[in-house]
Amino acid sequence: MKTETRHVASAAFDCTLCGARLDAEHVDVAADGAHCTFCGATQREATQLDPGVSLDVGGTLHDARLTRGETLEQASHFTHIQIPYLRALEHDQASAFDPFPGMTYARYFLRDYAEHLGIDPQPLVRRFDSEVTVPPVLPARLPLRSRRTHAGRWAVGGMMVLIALLVASAAWSRGYLRATPAVPPAPAAVPRTPHAAAFIPLVEPKPVPAATRIVAVVRTTDRPSWVQAMVNGRTVHEKTVLPGIVLRYSATRTFELRLGDAGAVVLTVNGKKVPTGGSGAVADLSFAVRDGRVVRL
Repeated sequence: MKTETRHVASAAFDCTLCGARLDAEHVDVAADGAHCTFCGATQREATQLDPGVSLDVGGTLHDARLTRGETLEQASHFTHIQIPYLRALEHDQASAFDPFPGMTYARYFLRDYAEHLGIDPQPLVRRFDSEVTVPPVLPARLPLRSRRTHAGRWAVGGMMVLIALLVASAAWSRGYLRATPAVPPAPAAVPRTPHAAAFIPLVEPKPVPAATRIVAVVRTTDRPSWVQAMVNGRTVHEKTVLPGIVLRYSATRTFELRLGDAGAVVLTVNGKKVPTGGSGAVADLSFAVRDGRVVRL
C-alpha cells in the first residue's frame, strides 16, 4: 500500500443518509469519494481534500506489534480476531477476507487492531479505503449522541416507533421478563377417617424471590456483530464480536445493549430469551431492576 492518505479539511456538515454531524474526524475518504464513518454513505457535500503523508498500513501494524513485544497469538487473544486475519492485515493481503467475512469486516478488524496497538485508526482506515473501494455496509461506529431530525425521515421514524411498540406489546403479553407468582401444587386427597384430620399437611405457598440483578448472556450466531454493552450506566464492552462468541454481563441497576446486526445475536436475560431484531438491523435494548423485578425499558 504505497499511495497517499487524504483527509477532509472543510467545515462540518450533516450526513446525507443518517443525519450525523460530520467533521474531519468522522469522514473517511476513499477512491470513490467521502464516506460517513457512522453509516458508510457516500457524501454529496463538497469537501476540500489535502494531500497527506504516505502510509504503509501493514508495515505500521507490524512495527507497532513488535514494539509492544506481542506475538500474533497474544494479539489474537486480546482482540478476539483470528490469527490469519491479523497476518493478512500486516501483509496487506486484502484477498484473505474473501468470501468471509468480507471487506466490510476487514475494515472493522483493522480499526480494532489499530486501537489495541495504540495507533490512531482513522488514517489507517482511510488508507485502507483508498486501496479497497468496497464501501462499508454496517456502521463502523454507532454514535451515542442524538442526531438532528430531518423532515424527510418523519415517516420512517414513525414506522420504526410503531414496530417497536408492537414488538414490546407482544413480548409483554407472552410474559417476557415478568415475574409470575409460583402456584403450589394442590395437596393430595386424604381418605376421610376418624383420625385423618390430625395428619393433613399444611402447604404454604412459597414467596417468589425478588430479582436483585440482571444477568444477560449475549451470543453471536454464524456471523459477527458490533456490540456495545453498558452495565449500571458504564460502558464495559464496545467492539466487533466474532461468530460463536458468548459474553456474560451482570448488573444491579440497569443494563443497556446496542447491536450493529441484531439478527446475528441471541440474547438471554435472567434465563429468558429476548427478541433482538432482524438481520442487519441496528437494535437498542434496555433493562432495569424495578420493585424486585427485571423490566424492559
